[in-house]
Amino acid sequence: MFKTTSLLTRSCPRSFTSLKTLFWALFIGVMSGLVISRILKQTPSMKKSPVHQTAVIALGAYLSFSLSDAQGFSGVLTVFFTGVTLSHYAWHSLSSDAKTSTKITFASISQIAEAYCYAAVGVSLHRFTDPSKTCWTLVGLVLGTLILGRFITIFGLGLVFGRR
Repeated sequence: MFKTTSLLTRSCPRSFTSLKTLFWALFIGVMSGLVISRILKQTPSMKKSPVHQTAVIALGAYLSFSLSDAQGFSGVLTVFFTGVTLSHYAWHSLSSDAKTSTKITFASISQIAEAYCYAAVGVSLHRFTDPSKTCWTLVGLVLGTLILGRFITIFGLGLVFGRR
């Protein structure tokens, strides 16, 4: 007799691995965010130095990434969940100068990362020696995704927050 396996049976181990990775990234990210928020709230000497507050937030996010990555889970998801937790709990514990410096610091890092993505796509196009073997659909999809993301970031959030 023939043994048949369904798609569900073959994909279950991958699904459980993905769910496990998602759960642990969520757990590590939220716990790291809560610990960092608690440190910022319970340390009164931090209020005097916005540089230290910004450094604690940045290094705490990097620590959560490192912990998750060392355990074999998704560091990027962990940083996402850490950022969401920090924005909810730690933002109100920062001084006004630290809020400003944190916004500027992470906006600068975001701009640099976006520029790197565009540069990486542009440089990788020149690596192909035979244009007939280039997957132009993928190139168009990547560039379209980058442009759409930029459009949503500029105009979508501008409309939401009422800035022009």
